[in-house]
Amino acid sequence: MPSVEDFLNLVKDEALSGVKKEFKDLLDQAAKEELDFVKETAELVKNWAIQRVKGEITNDGFERLLRARKRVVMQELNTLEIKARARVEKIVMGVVDIVLDKFLGKIV
Repeated sequence: MPSVEDFLNLVKDEALSGVKKEFKDLLDQAAKEELDFVKETAELVKNWAIQRVKGEITNDGFERLLRARKRVVMQELNTLEIKARARVEKIVMGVVDIVLDKFLGKIV
């Protein structure tokens, strides 16, 4: 069964090895988070990454899903207190932004 690691192997740029590690670390942090929407976002991103590996979605479809989720996350962040927001934003937005900004253009 495909995994997040298989997804990261699609990213063909050795310069992004540190970003790949950060992405995995952020997913791990999100899985341990108390807020449901953080855990849910990590699971969705993992599932979409696996769908991308399987060829079930294209880069464009993956991008649309991520951007839509980012809008949902922004709405959730608007309801959080400032202290909690900074922590959640680093984790969730980090996961989504790494895929959008670093990985999508490098997937072959």
